Amino acid sequence: MAGHKTKLSELLLHMKFLQRAWDLETKKQLKEEEKKIISEEHLYLDLPELKERVS
Repeated sequence: MAGHKTKLSELLLHMKFLQRAWDLETKKQLKEEEKKIISEEHLYLDLPELKERVS
């Protein structure tokens, strides 16, 4: 029975490791997407067109 618990514990630890790795990768992708959206938004300014000044 002790061997069965050890095997189960190893599987649980491996699953927890995989979950943490997946969570970190997902957070990284979300941050990259957010940065991309922010940088794209900064490229466009909602300003009225400037007219040339007549001197």
